Amino acid sequence: MTGRVSVRCMLPGEEGEVCALVARVFNEFLAGDFPPEGVDEFFRFARADAMAQRSKAGGTVLVAEEAGRLAGMVELKGFDHIAMLFVETHGRGVGRQLVERALEICRRGPAVERVSVHTSRYAVPIYRRLGFEAEGPERTENGITYLPMVLEFRASG
Repeated sequence: MTGRVSVRCMLPGEEGEVCALVARVFNEFLAGDFPPEGVDEFFRFARADAMAQRSKAGGTVLVAEEAGRLAGMVELKGFDHIAMLFVETHGRGVGRQLVERALEICRRGPAVERVSVHTSRYAVPIYRRLGFEAEGPERTENGITYLPMVLEFRASG
């Protein structure tokens, strides 16, 4: 049975807690697939001070809470790119709720026609279920292997 999940914007000062969740999930599910260079590159990006700076520069971080504790996070770069998605408990719809709320924000952006993500192999299934499609082959940069994916917003009417 799942508890009620609420999604909200990360509050200033929560970056440490959010990044601790990101680190736990990364270390459990992804780190083994990355060379040391990729792990170092990832943790340069997933630092609390770096996240705070990106938030101040217009980035958006949403967090999901379940039963009073942090259950996941998604970070947007502008209105058209998902920079990170990490969920501690899988198979409970937390990731879907985070991405759907992030996409609502993206749709409010100035003339946003599509949203991109550079996803790990691990997260490809959730993005496919949400309508994202691969945009080119898998790539590796700075030791991080990812699949570029996009979701095209369809004009309504």
